[in-house]
Formats: sequence, C-alpha cells, structure tokens
Amino acid sequence: MANGRSALQSRMSRNFKNWPALWERFMALFSGRTSMLEVQNRALLKSAGERTRRISELERELQQAGEALKWLRAEVERLKPEVERLKVEREFYHKRVQALEQDNHDLAAVATKYSLWGQKLERELARSIPMVRPRGASERGTSHTPTRHTADQGATHGRHTAETQDSRQCRCL
Repeated sequence: MANGRSALQSRMSRNFKNWPALWERFMALFSGRTSMLEVQNRALLKSAGERTRRISELERELQQAGEALKWLRAEVERLKPEVERLKVEREFYHKRVQALEQDNHDLAAVATKYSLWGQKLERELARSIPMVRPRGASERGTSHTPTRHTADQGATHGRHTAETQDSRQCRCL
C-alpha cells in the first residue's frame, strides 16, 4: 500500500509542479471566452436595468390610467340622469316640431285654398260690377295707389284720410 500511495503522491506532485503552466494554458484558452462572457454580462445587466425602469414607468402609467378610468366611470354614472333627461326632452321637442310642421303644412294648404277662393271672388266681382273710377281720376289721368304709412306719417295720414274721403277712395295698407 505504501507503494500505491507513493505512486499517487508522485503523480500528484508532478501534476502540481506543472500546475502553473497548466493554469496559464487553461487561462489562455478560456480568457477570450471569459472576457466575452463579462461583456455579455454587463450588457445583460444594463438591459435588465433599462427594462426595470421601463416596467416602473409602465406601472405608473397603468396606475394613472386606472385612476382616470375610475374617474371616468364615476363621471358617466353622474351624467346618466342628465343624458336620460336630455333624451326625453329631445323626443318632446322632436314631436313638437313635427306637430308644428304639420300645422304649418295644413295652414299653408288652407291659406292657398282661401287665396284661390279670394282670387276667384275678385274675378267674379270684377265681371259682375262695372269699374267705378274715383271722381276726378279720369280728368287727371292718374289713380290713387295704396300706400303704407309709417308711424311718423301718422299726422299726415289723418289729413290724407280726411281729404280722400271726399274726393276718392284711399286703400291704405
């Protein structure tokens, strides 16, 4: 056994004697790989830090969006009665407009009917009664045309009316 131990010790001592040389070879072999791994490690750490900051920003934005959503939901709930009131009001006014338009249409039809009837009566009246000329109109060659009087002509209008009652008919508008 002593021989077995000594052989092992001698082999180990030989290996350990060459240890620095083996280490240098080992380091030379893996030093390129080690430096590449260190660079990748720094890049990963930098990327992880940036992602951590971005995640924090997104979480803040999400929290703010959540608060804004809560406020908007509360605002929607607050405005629901107002919206319903406005819908009812709009419906009321829509029906009112439709009724007024129908009334307007009916009145226009009646007005047209009475206007045509009035024109017909005027034609019949013109045919049945000979044209009466105002006194003095044939002598002057003019006839009196109806005029519209304004408020500041009120004094003149009274005089005009008095004058025209004697000599000719005045149809003031």
